[in-house]
Amino acid sequence: MAAWPPTDGDLRRPLAEALDTVLRLGLRPAKLADAPEAFVLAQALDPSVEPSTALQNALAIEERLLNLLDEVFGSGQAGMTIRLLLGACPESRSLPLKLRRKLAADELEMQVATFLKNYEADLLEDVIVEILRRCTAHVSLPVASGE
Repeated sequence: MAAWPPTDGDLRRPLAEALDTVLRLGLRPAKLADAPEAFVLAQALDPSVEPSTALQNALAIEERLLNLLDEVFGSGQAGMTIRLLLGACPESRSLPLKLRRKLAADELEMQVATFLKNYEADLLEDVIVEILRRCTAHVSLPVASGE
């Protein structure tokens, strides 16, 4: 197990991978429970999280990420956009990523291609930066087999 956080660069990559998993699957605990790489979000959002069942970890991710989105982005246009994109609101919860991207782009009144090129990565990076800002305790990253 590698200690976390020795440097910002060491955190950014696993958080980006975990958030990419949430983006791909949507913020749905039933799906995230089968994605062990997402557990890094549970630890980063609350270092006191103890490894437990995959579903409990996924529920913790959902709860803590929703709270973070509320605190950081609020209920305005940016908040609604990131919630639509991550499937974190009823309007987009069970939709595939392609449709969630369309809803997020529509929220900003732009074409999907423009949203993808100019806004999506920035919104996701903002989430990662906020997680890093709040992550003050040392937690452990899972080590892949063979390392």
